[in-house]
Amino acid sequence: MVLAAGRGTRLQDAGPDLPALPKPLIPLAGRPVLGHNLELCATHGIREVAINLHWQAEAIREFVGDGSRWGLSVTYSVEDTLLGTAGGVKRMERFFADDSFLVIYGDNYTDCDLTALLAQHRAGGAWATVAVFDTRAERHSGIAGSRVLVGDDDRIVGFEETRGGEGELQSPWTNAGVYALHPRIFELIPAEQEWDFGRNVFPALLERPGRLWAYRHPGFCYALDTPEALRTAQERLTSPL
Repeated sequence: MVLAAGRGTRLQDAGPDLPALPKPLIPLAGRPVLGHNLELCATHGIREVAINLHWQAEAIREFVGDGSRWGLSVTYSVEDTLLGTAGGVKRMERFFADDSFLVIYGDNYTDCDLTALLAQHRAGGAWATVAVFDTRAERHSGIAGSRVLVGDDDRIVGFEETRGGEGELQSPWTNAGVYALHPRIFELIPAEQEWDFGRNVFPALLERPGRLWAYRHPGFCYALDTPEALRTAQERLTSPL
């Protein structure tokens, strides 16, 4: 599932020259970042994708269509009221009921190896495996708001809040906005309520030892939250290392 329901007000408030678009449609190297994420899915052999919609839903539908340009079959879930990252996935429970699946934040730009992530997830018996990214590699990277405490065996053992925090953080690892999930995760998400993976689901999983793991993503991840992050991602795409 690609999450595309958010409005992206933080980015637009900071950058008045940016078009009034949902963040998944913000252009990156001449095409919406959502297109990069759908291409990533197709590259790793994914053929069926669900996308949730809310603000400017028709604009996203117009861009994606049925997904055939990427070799995908796309199913839409329109949220009249925003349900949060986890609540939106819960609404599509029947779509994912049979096997482990992936969730990708549609407004991030990343080269995460989805094949390796899913393979590690299935081998480890986790309910959730979170792709994490080393912030020492790139400053404008990862999901704003928390760092992930990862044990030597790749189990997630806690989280550190970064918004407004002071002092040195213990962990360089940050949430890359890509998850592999087992259908049992739905036991932790109420139906038709606003529910969030970071605030609600993952802390609950900490109480179930061995069910929450990290995949150490060696590549890059940019959360396109600010004009500066968008500019850095643009430079990465046009002048790769």
